[in-house]
Amino acid sequence: KLKLGIIGFGTFGQFMAKKMVADYQVFGCSRENYAKDAAEIGAGWCGSLEELLQQRLDILVISVSIMSFEGMVRRVAACLRKLGGDADRMLVVDVCSVKVHAKNTMLALLPEACDILCTHPMFGPQSGRHGWNGLPFVFERVRLLETRRCEDHLRWWREQGCRMVDMTCELHDECAAGSQFVTHFTGRMLSQLDLSTTPINTRGFESLLQLVENTSKDSFDLFFALYKFNPNSAQQLKALEDSMSDITSKLREGMVA
Repeated sequence: KLKLGIIGFGTFGQFMAKKMVADYQVFGCSRENYAKDAAEIGAGWCGSLEELLQQRLDILVISVSIMSFEGMVRRVAACLRKLGGDADRMLVVDVCSVKVHAKNTMLALLPEACDILCTHPMFGPQSGRHGWNGLPFVFERVRLLETRRCEDHLRWWREQGCRMVDMTCELHDECAAGSQFVTHFTGRMLSQLDLSTTPINTRGFESLLQLVENTSKDSFDLFFALYKFNPNSAQQLKALEDSMSDITSKLREGMVA
């Protein structure tokens, strides 16, 4: 089995690892100690980034928050330089929700011997709890010296049932501002209304309650990062504000009429 390391072994890291252990020799590493969780999943545990990279990994998956991403890539690059030899001849994969930032960061900081694959599994423990079949997996092959390893890894995601979407990071971020950011914004806005189920729920209202439940489980840091690191999101927020203002004005004008 190929050796695969996951940096950031929190909820999403473990979510991936539970499936990956069947086909990879998986090692986890995180700021917090998840050694017990790793053992239960069937993964190895490394107490530090240095120890993880000493495993001479074939694939390194960076699964930290967007806010922490650049700092982590800098640490990975520094550790690889320190280890020397062929330690950097690995495929580095990110799973960030914002892709241009991840792509540019890895291209700028990682050693040239590192292959780079940008990915975004557009699902998580909540939406993927009943399986990954048909769920979108977005990817861009950014820099490849060893093509087969990358294609085998993409094949693994395809075999889990994912709907594979080959898309540039730039187009992903443009699309995500109109889908992912709007979804999170709407869910967070509705959560502040303290909506609750009623005896006469419509299907539309049930969908709104489900949206609130799904988005409220994600941290505010993730939501903020979707805004901060995707310039398209600022335009989308302005459009949302304009739409709200326009609809409100029409309602109030109707009352006056």
